[in-house]
Amino acid sequence: MRKSKLQTPTFVREFVTQWKTVPLQTLLPDVDISKEESLYSQYWYRAVAGMLLSGRVAATYESRVNKTDGLRLCKEGNFNPGWLNELSWFLVQANVISVKRNRFFPGDCFSAFDQHAFETLRPVVCQGVLSLLQAETGFKVHRPTTVWSSKMIEFLTLYVAAFSGLATRDADLAKIWLGLSQLPAEDLRAWAADIGLDLAADEIRLWPRWLDGKGVTALRSTLYGSRWAYCTPYENDHWFSLSFDAHSALGLSKPLLRQPLPSQIEVDADGLVKAGAGLPIPTLARLYCLCRPIKVRESLEFQIDKKRLSQFPADQSPAVELRELLGSHVTLSDKVEKFLGNAPRRGGQVTFIPCSGVVIPENEATEKAIRKHPRLKGYLATNAPSGLLLIKPESDPKGFIARCGELGYVVK
Repeated sequence: MRKSKLQTPTFVREFVTQWKTVPLQTLLPDVDISKEESLYSQYWYRAVAGMLLSGRVAATYESRVNKTDGLRLCKEGNFNPGWLNELSWFLVQANVISVKRNRFFPGDCFSAFDQHAFETLRPVVCQGVLSLLQAETGFKVHRPTTVWSSKMIEFLTLYVAAFSGLATRDADLAKIWLGLSQLPAEDLRAWAADIGLDLAADEIRLWPRWLDGKGVTALRSTLYGSRWAYCTPYENDHWFSLSFDAHSALGLSKPLLRQPLPSQIEVDADGLVKAGAGLPIPTLARLYCLCRPIKVRESLEFQIDKKRLSQFPADQSPAVELRELLGSHVTLSDKVEKFLGNAPRRGGQVTFIPCSGVVIPENEATEKAIRKHPRLKGYLATNAPSGLLLIKPESDPKGFIARCGELGYVVK
């Protein structure tokens, strides 16, 4: 933790007295920082990470969640799609989640986030804030450096240390940041060294060029988006202050507590799965992949769904995988065991005759599986004789063939 308890220099105290402030204790009288839990350990961050890694949502070229996939998944799980978009964007920028070929994968910082190891997580959160700031700012010609060399994290540390225990008027924020950055560079450098920050005077002199009108807007938006700041209404005004997570990440307070989350799995006789959000995120991701989500809370709820299991490619065994996943945590009821153990055989070979749109399945089991498959049955006519499948005249045979291949069927 940084030496934030050192006496603030006179020139900084004189600067602070120029602005109207309110003690944080007045705005938050019932809050005890020693008992506060980190927002980054909350269940919704872990749920969003599980959604991204489930394979059910694709990534756009901007590394954001595909809106169609996101809306579909959030509608199933009764989750706010705006939260999915916002929280996933932070996880990607913090390199907790990476994007490759329009898919989400665990990033370099995934383990630190999953285990909530503070000493490893603190630089991860700071990196996420800087990445968000770069995305908000863009690559402007008049910016002296990229955000990685801007020392904005150090600037925020000095801002919090200067206004320790105080909230400032939101309307004055731009002037306060610009004024603080314009204080004598050598004096700021010496004060930063006392706190434990390694800054050069030349780096400090570049801060005003980062804190113009657009720069302040970008920084403010970044702090809100990363849950580093909040605005509190009080006495007909709005008061800005950095969150306890920001204080902790900047090294100005002790690490916040981790939210205690359940880490057990329960399965009832009807196939309702309750999985604690404290389970490893890869486990949550597989549940989002194999089941139909119902609710997002401290104990996530899923439903074992026949339709969902039938949508997997034929070369995969989702029912077997789900039985192994759940069986390693709980004893499954006879009803659930029977349902997962009697999964119909999928896959096989079909012969396609182009001139007539006739499909000859390899056997009766393959014929039934294709007729009932939610991604194939829409191509087929309903009046085909037994043992044959007919593609509708208005359907695209090439699309049917391609989809059969995707789902693991061999097409001749």
